[in-house]
Amino acid sequence: LSIKISKVILKPINNVMQTAKLISTDDLGKRIEVINSGDELEELTKILNQMLDGIQTSFESQSKFVSDASHELRTPLAIIRGYAEIIKKRRLSNAEVFNESIDSIINETENMKNLVQKLLFVAKGEEEKLNMSLSETSMKKFIKEIAFDCKLLSANHDIVLGRNDNYKLYIDRALIKQAIRALVENSIKYSPDNTKITIDSYVENNEANISVTDMGIGIPKSEHGKIFERFYRVDESRSKDTGGTGLGLAIVKKIGSAHSAKIVVESEVNEGTKIILKFLNYSKG
Repeated sequence: LSIKISKVILKPINNVMQTAKLISTDDLGKRIEVINSGDELEELTKILNQMLDGIQTSFESQSKFVSDASHELRTPLAIIRGYAEIIKKRRLSNAEVFNESIDSIINETENMKNLVQKLLFVAKGEEEKLNMSLSETSMKKFIKEIAFDCKLLSANHDIVLGRNDNYKLYIDRALIKQAIRALVENSIKYSPDNTKITIDSYVENNEANISVTDMGIGIPKSEHGKIFERFYRVDESRSKDTGGTGLGLAIVKKIGSAHSAKIVVESEVNEGTKIILKFLNYSKG
């Protein structure tokens, strides 16, 4: 009788053990059967299943990241190899082709360097691993400097400084500059030539806001929540022409999260896009 009772008592625990043995990186879909016993064992089973859900999501995300990164790196490598083969076949017989091939190899190498830097950035773990160097910053002067630098990013767009209020933020200056530059670069890629891109910095409704507004192709409302995902691009065909990798806005999200900033997207198809970084902890200039 004691043996039978012990088997009944231990059956749920054995079930947990047997299921755990079957779980591996090749099959993370298995879950432990939840027995409605109303005790601590039921609660433990639910916690373990939730933990497995998190592990599976993380593993799938990592696998997708590796796959997407490989895909992004494959294109510039193919281009470099193609031009190298042209040089090998034609040698120095055609100076124009030779110089064009060398320039293309250099450009693609630079593109790969930038891509790898972005990959390393978004692949980092939690915000504290960004090695942030925080300092109180007078934003009026800081934003003015960034806007001036951003003018050099494109000769075909009118990049201007709009509203520029006087307030202070406790930020990592290099990271915030990187985030704003990424927003401007994104606007450049998806805006027609000879259109305006505006950088604004202002205090409104007890929030400090930094925004970048363009007159580009816009983003469907259904896509607003997805554009900050790694490698996500609304218009794949346009991205091939612009050289977009889908990493710029993922970097903006990571930097914003590290500063506890909220990111708001205001955009309509063919009516441009405005992306705003909203900070609660600011002080008057």
